[in-house]
Amino acid sequence: MKIKVYKYDEIETVKELSNKKINSFYVILVYFILTIIVSFLIWSYFGKIDLKIKGTGTLETKVDSSVVVNVMTGKVKNNNISQGKKVNKGDLLYEIENNSLSIEKNYLEKSLAEKKNLYNAISSGKYNKDTSVSNYLSKKQAHQSELDSLNIEIGEQERTVYTNSELYKVGGLSRFDYEKSQNQLSILKKRKKKLEIEYQISKNSEKITLNNEIKELEMKIKSMNDSIKGTKVVASISGYLEVMTPINNGDIVTSDINVAKIIPSENDYKINIYVEEKDITKIKKGNNINYHLNFPDEKKNISLKGKIELISRDSIVREDGNKYYLVIGNIDAKNVNTLNLKKGMSLESSIIYTRKWIIDYILEILSFKVKTLK
Repeated sequence: MKIKVYKYDEIETVKELSNKKINSFYVILVYFILTIIVSFLIWSYFGKIDLKIKGTGTLETKVDSSVVVNVMTGKVKNNNISQGKKVNKGDLLYEIENNSLSIEKNYLEKSLAEKKNLYNAISSGKYNKDTSVSNYLSKKQAHQSELDSLNIEIGEQERTVYTNSELYKVGGLSRFDYEKSQNQLSILKKRKKKLEIEYQISKNSEKITLNNEIKELEMKIKSMNDSIKGTKVVASISGYLEVMTPINNGDIVTSDINVAKIIPSENDYKINIYVEEKDITKIKKGNNINYHLNFPDEKKNISLKGKIELISRDSIVREDGNKYYLVIGNIDAKNVNTLNLKKGMSLESSIIYTRKWIIDYILEILSFKVKTLK
């Protein structure tokens, strides 16, 4: 191993060169740091930052799912329900046999027609002659016959009173006999008036009874029509069926059971976001929202944008015991139909509630920390 020996003047020269290199490095470093600081100050002075409230959203369809509820107890027929089947609004899903309901409805309608016909006959309107009307006409004829007999008696008694009046004037009849004939005429007239009043009261009473019976029958028929309508179960919206209670033709099903659910086929989505009580005053309708959707299996992330459409007026207490407000946001995406979105998916959401100058934001943070330290 050789040892190199330097002269003193050579050592001094190397030392000077090293000092020059170190000084140049520090100068460059200082300039670099100053450049970063100046750039940061310019960026913070002229730049703005979005202030966001983060939360988890759930993808929902704007048209809510429809639950198919069986309302009539009976035997199933014409069953068209199957898992995943596409149905359109108004399509027949299944029927409940309604033979007994139809028979009862026909009986009620026949009774209603008879009651209305009799009411028209009593009210001197148009009517068809049936058993009830014939009975009424017989009663009416009997009343009229009784009136006719009384009218004949009254006519004869009036002639008697006239004759007695002439005899009484010439002294051919006593005052007692003359007044007696007058009293008999008065009694006959009172009987006629009483008979007419009683008949009119009976007629009005029968009309009132019939009117009440007609209204009651109409209500029963309306209820029967609703029941018959309930035996035909149709799709209330267009979508895809999810069977909740399997049924087959011939099965006896009871009322108030959930048979199936219709998931809307429309790709018009909304996002349900739950915002904490402390943040709800910061946001308003129309605020922009950023959504982030992860597809772990497909190794891709999707970012969507939207705006707040609705903020609930009342809070909801969730499982964690905290109060939240429901915020509904829309999705602004032209290619939403190609994203293979599914109802119930979870999304990360960021609600942009305001924009601030970066310098102001930094100063606020520093001010808050200073107050905290005091």
